[in-house]
Amino acid sequence: MVRSPLISLSLIATLWGLPSLIQRLPAAIAAETNPLVELTQQGLQQLESGQFEAALRTYRQLLDQAEREGSDRARDEARLGQAKATLLAQRYSEAIPQWEQIVTHERQTPNHSGLPLALTNLALAQFGAGHYRGAETALREAVTAWDSLRANLADLDQVTLFEQQAHTYRLLQKTLVAQGNTDAALVVAEASRAQSLVEQLVRKHRPTAAPPLDLEAIRTAARTEKTTLVIYALVGDEVRVLGTEANEPTTLYSWVVSPQGAIAFHTLDLEAAGIESLRTFVRQTRTQLIDRFGRGRVTTTLPGDGAADYLYQLLIAPIAAHLPRDPAASVTILPQDALFLVPFATLRNPAGNYLIESHTLQVAPNVQTLAIAATTPERSSQGTAVIVGNPTMPTLPQQDRPLSALPGAEQEAIAVANLLNTTPFLGSQASFTQIQPHLATASVLHFATHGLLSCVDTQIDPNETLRYELRCPDSQLDWYGNAIAPPASTARENNVFVNPGAVIVGGNVFVGGEAAETALAREKVVRVDLPGALVLTADDEFATSDLKDGFLTSREIVALDLTADLVVLSACDTGQGRITGDGVVGLSRSFLAAGAESVVVSLWAIPDIPTAMLMTEFYRNLRSNPDKAAALRQAMLTTMEQYPDPFNWGAFVFMGDRT
Repeated sequence: MVRSPLISLSLIATLWGLPSLIQRLPAAIAAETNPLVELTQQGLQQLESGQFEAALRTYRQLLDQAEREGSDRARDEARLGQAKATLLAQRYSEAIPQWEQIVTHERQTPNHSGLPLALTNLALAQFGAGHYRGAETALREAVTAWDSLRANLADLDQVTLFEQQAHTYRLLQKTLVAQGNTDAALVVAEASRAQSLVEQLVRKHRPTAAPPLDLEAIRTAARTEKTTLVIYALVGDEVRVLGTEANEPTTLYSWVVSPQGAIAFHTLDLEAAGIESLRTFVRQTRTQLIDRFGRGRVTTTLPGDGAADYLYQLLIAPIAAHLPRDPAASVTILPQDALFLVPFATLRNPAGNYLIESHTLQVAPNVQTLAIAATTPERSSQGTAVIVGNPTMPTLPQQDRPLSALPGAEQEAIAVANLLNTTPFLGSQASFTQIQPHLATASVLHFATHGLLSCVDTQIDPNETLRYELRCPDSQLDWYGNAIAPPASTARENNVFVNPGAVIVGGNVFVGGEAAETALAREKVVRVDLPGALVLTADDEFATSDLKDGFLTSREIVALDLTADLVVLSACDTGQGRITGDGVVGLSRSFLAAGAESVVVSLWAIPDIPTAMLMTEFYRNLRSNPDKAAALRQAMLTTMEQYPDPFNWGAFVFMGDRT
């Protein structure tokens, strides 16, 4: 059943029937009598099925039985189960003293492993009862505990743990907003995103500590970078009592921070805007924007005639008055969750103008990454540009023919190389062996090729010359790590109950015959993968690597040591990946972590010929204006004149240091 060990960090878990799956099982389970085990199982199953009153009765029986038998373990289980059932039944005033008792107990345990979860549930009860000050105090202590658990872990382990812990940060934002302290909520929103990436950047490229996490640091970043920050945060019910509850955002927070330090805040009830699921809404509007053969149906009460109008009304209209009037002025957007998939350049105001016509846009994972880019000492990237175009296409695993050639990408690479006064790597020369000697010192890296995500499912549009498209980071999971189809057998159905918080499940683990990625998808305890690859020419020099087959993966990219001022991924879906609390985990993040100061990536499968035009214009603009975001904006506007459909010009996003 278990084919590789599970790594357990300060593990909080209750398991029956799979003693080999998790390390550090609760002590004395084997010594408990059958009635205690049966009552505990019954209570868990009643909680899972939403029978909270029945669960309360069961846990009272368990507590009585535990007292008679003198079982401390069963007594603790009964009190915890009672507290969960009371909280889930929304009896908040009753739940507060129950969780206070559990918090006191956890403080007395040797490793305090259950303390942050207990504090968060105490805060949830206090928030529900309107005791916001008490909730804030508990949540700040929980955040400190979560931060210490993630300290000094490897990057993807940190990301995985944060997926389990992010509800604490979101609930703290709600608590602060409820008290009218929206500036403090902004600081928490910043602290809740891309912290693992920040640590990577500091560890690899910066001689001093990370920029501070406070309001003044946010204002300083806007002033230093001469940019208006637009920071989005999404919050929902933030119930993670059982660990399997799906978090569906219900409220959108927006902050606008001007270069002069002014801060504006706006909150939007998504349900009142007619949006039951923001993720579904973004997927449908993306489909309408970029699928020219089957436009998706979008249901909303927002004004407008299509996706570009709806998204503008949702995301920009409420804050438009706080944005700069000068189209050349920089606007930096910090998305979250589904908003990472939104092509902001293509959003259209009521006058019919696209957002890129009114503003110079860039995207950032968080404010700290901007500050790091601005204060990192200059590096010596003195080599010539590395331009890759239309490699000799390899064959995907389990496919019987190579990927389609990209003649437009080859012409793009030749044109860009001419502008940069260098020779491109084309066809058979576009292998990793050929480009590797130049990567560490290159000032520009440009890849005009196919971009892949780690999926089995592929599509090629027969009516268009498109770069290769894959739909999702994993064939069984969506962008957010949720199972695409209900798993045949969940962990809970196999009597495996894991309370997330500090649990990491490694690869190749099966529960009841089902891969852990799907069986434990709701719990978010399976180690986050690093999806994505750029297609190069197959390379026999690398016998054991994906490079042998012609795929430069995100894992291989993050291990590079780059000094590039600019990386352009002129390929499909290079701005996509697994969407986490730490941002989009994929190709763009890997290049930033490897040392690139800025990247240009795409949000969908881009058309070959218009993209070649856009990229040529981009580099031509850079020769007269070193502002990379401004150069991309002008290239979009130029391409728009010949190819007006946003599908042709709106996919690209700029991230990083503009100059």
